[in-house]
Amino acid sequence: MIVCDLDGTLVDSMGCFAGIAEDTMHRHFALNRKEALRLYRETSGLPFEFQLKKIFGDFDVRIAAAVEDYESTKKSFYDDKDFFDDVVSV
Repeated sequence: MIVCDLDGTLVDSMGCFAGIAEDTMHRHFALNRKEALRLYRETSGLPFEFQLKKIFGDFDVRIAAAVEDYESTKKSFYDDKDFFDDVVSV
């Protein structure tokens, strides 16, 4: 078995994930898109659930649905994404 870190390591995904997070926070928390993107970037590096908890508080009832929405949208991203040019195929 081989385990790889795709996000930003093998696949250029960070810009796309920021856009997905921006849209998710806009829809679920009524943030304007610019503020949602700023908050996402400020908490980048944490799993999305923890980002939302840091931003909105541990007990915000909207978090579970937002995380589910974000993760399902994110998974569909990989279907059409190519690896970075310098990734060697074996």
